[in-house]
Amino acid sequence: MAESPIPAQETRRTFPGMKSKLWIFSRYPVAGAAKTRLIPAIGPQRAADLQQAMIRRTLAWAEPLSRVQATSKFPIEIEVSLTGGSPAEFYSLFGTEIPCSPQSEGDLGQRMLAAFQRSSAAGPCPTVIVGTDAPYLDAALIQQAFDSLQRCDVVLGPAWDGGYYLIGLREPRSTLFEGIRWGTETVFEETLARVKSRDWSVAILSPLGDIDHPEDLPHWTKATRQPVGMTESATLSVIIPTWNEEKTIAKTIENIAHRSAIETIVVDGGSTDQTVSIARQAGAKTFLCRDGRGAQLNLGASVAAGESLLFLHADTILPDDFPERVHQHLSNSDVAGGAFSFGVDEPSSVPSMIRWGTNFRSRWLSLPFGDQALFCRASTFWTQGGFRPWPILEDVALIRDLSRMGRIVIDPAYAVTSARRWKQVGPWRTWWINQLVLAGYALGVSPDRLAHFYRNQTRR
Repeated sequence: MAESPIPAQETRRTFPGMKSKLWIFSRYPVAGAAKTRLIPAIGPQRAADLQQAMIRRTLAWAEPLSRVQATSKFPIEIEVSLTGGSPAEFYSLFGTEIPCSPQSEGDLGQRMLAAFQRSSAAGPCPTVIVGTDAPYLDAALIQQAFDSLQRCDVVLGPAWDGGYYLIGLREPRSTLFEGIRWGTETVFEETLARVKSRDWSVAILSPLGDIDHPEDLPHWTKATRQPVGMTESATLSVIIPTWNEEKTIAKTIENIAHRSAIETIVVDGGSTDQTVSIARQAGAKTFLCRDGRGAQLNLGASVAAGESLLFLHADTILPDDFPERVHQHLSNSDVAGGAFSFGVDEPSSVPSMIRWGTNFRSRWLSLPFGDQALFCRASTFWTQGGFRPWPILEDVALIRDLSRMGRIVIDPAYAVTSARRWKQVGPWRTWWINQLVLAGYALGVSPDRLAHFYRNQTRR
């Protein structure tokens, strides 16, 4: 991974034989106390299970690094700094040989400063602190951080959410930890500003995702190919993004529910009506995510237990035998994904013509849209990276990505979607707007601009 150094006025190097220290900050995985910001989405036990899995993933790269460094000419000492449990409990649960000690008192900044001071108590000691919630972090990046400290005063690993997943110092610097608004999206920005204001040299590592909020959960599944703490078995997970769908969601879920080995997941984008409570009463697992439909769908996929995934609009009804049809298609190894034929719950001639044209296009170009209920294997979905974080056309991008991995099939049975939006704007106007958006996408217009155009044209 690339780094972006802000050069010092002079080159510094560590003295030969100087030891270095890596602190792994972690919380013991107790239900209700671990990853508390995830609890509203996945519950206290699954949050604790995820915390335990993240610790194990961190130890998986740290333990070999520790053994190699033990015989190195320039050793890196590794130690776990623990809160929420005792070192004895930690050793018992994880069986690691890496030393473990309790964190000091105070807020996160005070605890990190205490760790840096402890490392340097007996003399200069370049020190790096990491957490356990950055699933893309590995030993190579740790080594890069220490290499950076050979010539820089500070090394920072920015997180995508505005914090940082790694900080390294050649010596303790209290100003980097006092008065920082921990847990906010400005932590990295505030820290970097203080570094620059004192003319300290700094190396910036590549940004990584970490897991603090429900919308971060797809990072875990992308990195590990494992769902987030799910223990249930399911062959197919149906994922429904919602926003103010109280009039349609119950009927959609009832069409899916009460089937063996099928789970229903609703991810709501901030509804102001009764969508969430209705979905829960209908038996769906419900989650919250306000970062757009692509993020909603990725979150749903990350918590899904099914071997296969089906992405369904909240106003679309699947054919009765949809599980068997999906299973039949995905049992073919050359099939990467698929969808159902497009149907609409309006018998008039105009929607019928649009339905015919849509199905002709989806079969001829192998390019179905989201209202046709897209499906694929979970493993394939994460291999190609999930949905793009776009405000529009995330379904088109997914199908194009899947088509590079195999064949796209269109099942002859209909997924019947509501004609309500077509009626609001007008069927031909809606069709024409959709074609313009697709043409803009093909010409390279940004999804943000296309989304702005679509909202302006369909607003009534």
